[in-house]
Amino acid sequence: WSYFPYIHTGDAIMATTDRPMSLAVWQMGMEATVGDPAAVANKRLQSMQFSAGGIKTAQQSVQPQGFKFPTLILLTKEWTELSVTGMPVYDELGFVFETLMNRVGITDLTPAETGAHAIETEYTINTFTADTFKSMVLEFGSAVRAERYRAAIFKEFGLNFKRDAIAMSGSVFAKRITDGITMTVGATPLPLVPILGSQVGIKFADTYAGLATATWQDRVTEVDWKVTDRFNPFWALNPTQDSYADIIEGTPKGTMDITIGADVAGMS
Repeated sequence: WSYFPYIHTGDAIMATTDRPMSLAVWQMGMEATVGDPAAVANKRLQSMQFSAGGIKTAQQSVQPQGFKFPTLILLTKEWTELSVTGMPVYDELGFVFETLMNRVGITDLTPAETGAHAIETEYTINTFTADTFKSMVLEFGSAVRAERYRAAIFKEFGLNFKRDAIAMSGSVFAKRITDGITMTVGATPLPLVPILGSQVGIKFADTYAGLATATWQDRVTEVDWKVTDRFNPFWALNPTQDSYADIIEGTPKGTMDITIGADVAGMS
């Protein structure tokens, strides 16, 4: 009976307030501005998942001389932290990169003679100037109970590539949870088009343009790519803000670990 939001009691059917996790889903949407109250979570995630909950707080305590325990514990900050798991699929990754980096441009790669559709989107992180990024609104739950996370953004994100498996990891922070919401109705499920190990390859070149004619490496067995310390919350003295006031860029760190065979190319 725990799998259904109803309990049978004799001849009566009554709703339960317990939330079956098997029915809880994640939805997301992009915000026009950080914490935009009009933003709606109109996309349903079918692969990427966030850890539910993750409530974080900061306190100030007062413990005068002669007291074994604090006489006051004050709540000073409240926000949310979520971890990210799942198999990366193309459409969901587009939303990740919109929050993580600065979009440079989109190129239509669709062959004129076919009905297929393919685009190339280029992202970067500026070295000297501010990046243009977007924050998210997330919703989690079901018709029984749901919660909302506004001003959500990736603090770090990574992709691990192997021939037999591709995985993603990362962490998100958001403003304090808004509980007891009604989830956005009619959210569109994002297509499940996974990234396969057979579609991934590695080239080396001195310049970006040089990659077009570079040779595919044939002894790379694993690549681990990660961006960390991307954004931080900005806290202000403002009684109208129940969480952080804005999002600011951090000092990002980008790493890529490559496992390659010790052949001529790998050792050069």
